[in-house]
Amino acid sequence: MNHRWLVKFGKLAQPGSRGELVGSIIVVAIAYGLAAYVAVSLPGLHQIGTAVWPSAGIAQAALMLGGFRLWPAIALGINFYDLIHSGITIPLLGLFGCTGATVQAVLGVWLFRRLGGSNVFDRVSNVLKFLVSGVLIAPQINCTCGVLALCLTGNLPWSEFATVRWGWFLGDAMGILVFVPLILMVAQLQQQDWQRITRLRRHKSTRRSLLRTLWLGLLLGSSGIVFWAQTEADIARYPLEYLPFPLVVWAGMQFGPRAAAVGSFLISAIAIGGTAFGMGPFVAKASSTQQAVLFLQAFLGVITITSMVLSAAESERSRSARSLAALNRELEQRVARRTAELAAQTDRINDLLHNILPAGVAEQLASGSQTVAETFNDVTVLFADLVDFTSFAAQHPPTVVVQFLNDVFCTFDDLVEQYGLEKIKTIGDAYMVVGGVPKPRSNSAFAIAHLALAMQQAIGQYRKPDGSPFRLRIGIHSGSAVAGVIGMKKLVYDLWGDTVNVASRMETLGQPGRIQVSQAAFDRLHSYFHLEQRGTIAVKGKGEMITYWLIGELSSHQDSDPGLHLHPPS
Repeated sequence: MNHRWLVKFGKLAQPGSRGELVGSIIVVAIAYGLAAYVAVSLPGLHQIGTAVWPSAGIAQAALMLGGFRLWPAIALGINFYDLIHSGITIPLLGLFGCTGATVQAVLGVWLFRRLGGSNVFDRVSNVLKFLVSGVLIAPQINCTCGVLALCLTGNLPWSEFATVRWGWFLGDAMGILVFVPLILMVAQLQQQDWQRITRLRRHKSTRRSLLRTLWLGLLLGSSGIVFWAQTEADIARYPLEYLPFPLVVWAGMQFGPRAAAVGSFLISAIAIGGTAFGMGPFVAKASSTQQAVLFLQAFLGVITITSMVLSAAESERSRSARSLAALNRELEQRVARRTAELAAQTDRINDLLHNILPAGVAEQLASGSQTVAETFNDVTVLFADLVDFTSFAAQHPPTVVVQFLNDVFCTFDDLVEQYGLEKIKTIGDAYMVVGGVPKPRSNSAFAIAHLALAMQQAIGQYRKPDGSPFRLRIGIHSGSAVAGVIGMKKLVYDLWGDTVNVASRMETLGQPGRIQVSQAAFDRLHSYFHLEQRGTIAVKGKGEMITYWLIGELSSHQDSDPGLHLHPPS
């Protein structure tokens, strides 16, 4: 089906060029005149200004869609109606009629906008504004002008002024109430809406299609039975006129405001047609045609207003639900993003924590422990110091010195990781390593000895400006110590105890390019490594101590030495 004509209808009252404006005025005028002609052509309903005057709704809807510059269409429409209905126009009646109908439409739209109304159907407050401005206030103008013209020209006695004015008002009000919502609904449908409806019609489930078909069939069937019943039939005398109305309410909640507007219009059209031909409950219960018309108008007012209010309320509810769902989705996305960011940040913190602390200690701190300190009975500590580094640092820029230290210490770090040991810290050009913490291991001294030999070999790759290699002083001692993290800021895993002090003395009292070990370290290493006794040296705070030089590993134990394993068993 081609829906382009409906799209053009939606844009009809939004003309751009002058030619489009003239065309829009002509189309609205023709629609106005033809609607009036059809209304007065129905039998019975021409009395009291007609029960439902569709032209009033067409006029107000046109100005709502296209603005006030379409007002000439109303005057042209009235003259067109006079021409096709009676062929003559009475000047005074024509003047009053044109003025009243035009001012009525303009005032209704102006008041609606003045009250802050926009879309009639999107909010209950807008529906109420439309009812007050367009249905209650604006129709007072046309009925007053029209009846006044009839009385002034002698076509109506002044005694009937109020009665005829009231009927005229109800006809215009009902026309606005019934036709404005329908016209606006159709006009608001854009091409993409019809394409979407077509797609829905093709792809919707059979169940939903059956629901729509069943709803339409029940609505038309029940309305026809109620409003086209013969007046002498029993059904016409029962209060069944509101029987189809729940279907309109259900359609508004199930299918939206457009379905409610279409349903209300269909019931109204069927009720008007039945009453026009002298059938249905209104004629059966009324003592006169005038009373039947009043019953009809009351019915139309109730169902149309109620359906509009309920549809607007449902539209607000649906919009609020969609907005809430969108907010929930946005909140969930934000929470997911923040959770991911927090997880990433936590991972970075954990990575940093594991980089500066042993894994077990980092996990204890992450779990909430304030202080992590533990005594280890058998550890081996190594101190290494670059010989002549002070003079080298004095001869080079700080950036060069720092880069050199970084290269050397990164090499040492790789070796420490290779032998499964724990780097404690660097102090200037000094490098401290321990074996046996944070997890105790019986062969930590072997791993430390292998590390010391590997460090001596690695430092030979680095040369001084004169071409000579850098050398290390290394000291090793074994014993007990306390290891852990204390304090709350700038957490560092450190080692405390006499073993640390003695290992430091072994390094400072050593010789360049040699590895000095204590008696305790010798006792753990002599079966697997080649060591030479240095002799007795004076150690501050310890007195005389016998120390040894670590030369290398014994060839007879190279394959059996536990220290050769990258991660010796504990």
